[in-house]
Amino acid sequence: MYACVDVSGTRLINSAGVDVTPADRDSRVPVLLSFEGGPGSVLVSGSQLWSGDNFC
Repeated sequence: MYACVDVSGTRLINSAGVDVTPADRDSRVPVLLSFEGGPGSVLVSGSQLWSGDNFC
């Protein structure tokens, strides 16, 4: 499944504790999700950045 993850409230902090979040970072990131499960239960089993055009 393709999805958009809202990262607008997430900050990148380096090992010195300094915020290094790029000012021009997109607030939504396209990802490809995979699932696994059985009857009555489905769980996200993985996610990876979508390498195609940003559809968010």
